[in-house]
Amino acid sequence: MADRTRNPWIMLTSIAVAVLTIVFAWYLAEQNKPVDPASQAALDEQMLLAAETLQDQLTADIDERQLTLERERAESETGLGLYGLCATWVEFHANHPSESSRANRDRACGEYRQFVASGDIPDREDDPAP
Repeated sequence: MADRTRNPWIMLTSIAVAVLTIVFAWYLAEQNKPVDPASQAALDEQMLLAAETLQDQLTADIDERQLTLERERAESETGLGLYGLCATWVEFHANHPSESSRANRDRACGEYRQFVASGDIPDREDDPAP
């Protein structure tokens, strides 16, 4: 559950850092205005490039962190258990196709994907076994 609240904070913090960097660069540019328009255009281009580079790096860092979290969840005891249940239903449905087995396969595999993506552990009190 903590991962779900942490991810938005990482993204919001990253965006805030990018915005503050742009504002700070704008403030410095206003304080040290170049004399001619060509110099101003060059400075504007440098600030834009710096902001884009920073945003790209922040996006890559967030993506890498998300992939790391997903890998950790998939390899956890809960993730492996949910994967095993999904694989069992996939095999059962392949050998005994029916609407019920398809529904259970889809539910079990969906719960695994949901857990890997968000860390939410599904409520499975009424889980039918194949």
